[in-house]
Amino acid sequence: MINRYKLVITGRNPDYFLKKIIKKKINIYDLEKSHKKIYIVVDEVGLDDIRSIKTSYKIQVVGRLGLARVEYVIKKYMLFLIFFVFGIFVNIFLSNIIFDVDRTLVNSYGPELSTLKEALYLATGNYYDDAIMKQLTVLTTDKFFQTIGISNQDTLNKINHYWGELLKKHPVTMFPNIPELLTYLSEQEVFLGIVTSRTREELEEITDLIKILPIFSSVITSDLVSCPKPNPESILTILDKFQLDPKETVYVGDSNVDLLTATSAGVLFAYASWDNYDDTLTYDFVLKEPKDLKKLFLRSK
Repeated sequence: MINRYKLVITGRNPDYFLKKIIKKKINIYDLEKSHKKIYIVVDEVGLDDIRSIKTSYKIQVVGRLGLARVEYVIKKYMLFLIFFVFGIFVNIFLSNIIFDVDRTLVNSYGPELSTLKEALYLATGNYYDDAIMKQLTVLTTDKFFQTIGISNQDTLNKINHYWGELLKKHPVTMFPNIPELLTYLSEQEVFLGIVTSRTREELEEITDLIKILPIFSSVITSDLVSCPKPNPESILTILDKFQLDPKETVYVGDSNVDLLTATSAGVLFAYASWDNYDDTLTYDFVLKEPKDLKKLFLRSK
């Protein structure tokens, strides 16, 4: 008779302890989850290995199964276990996240485009339609001005003056729940970085973001690199400086430019679709809302 033991693991975050079990390559023959509890079935060797793990979690044997019962359990739950274990390994190997800023962390699309359109009219007397203004979402500000043929410094100064005054009345703010999400990820010891097309000066105009900026280990603005997005230089700079594994790194952004940046740097791409949904965009992960990021990363203490 081959015996298997049903255990209940109780604690604040039992998923964390379960990942330790997976790492030790302990065979799991059954698994059930409920609030703050995980039930698993292991063999005698697995039971001894689990007991050898130093932990504050409560581990209790609540039953013993014979061979026939074990065979039934394996058949019933095999498909579930395959998908669950796959999810655990995804979490284990994703430990670094680099964010785009606009339309990912901050709600800039409406406020910035509308205020810049007005500033352009006040400074030049010219009206620019939405199709032209939308280019600002994928270009640096300098490139955008070059694209629409504005290079005179006096004119640029006027535009920036009007734009700054208008933004004071219609400030760019962070999306709801983003500050809480960043705090959560930081507490789980996930590496956090930023790669943006904004210059440092433009980034510092976002008061909400500046308040929480120290939470990021690295912030690469367009004026810190020779070739901004979609060139991979910004992401590669972070990978090199902090010796991060590209396979464990995700770039979160909202556009095709962000996808190209991630792909060129050899990291994964998570599509932040909460403000800029595009069903033609390809991605490794799609995020419908900020809290979906929690599912991608290892919850370490």
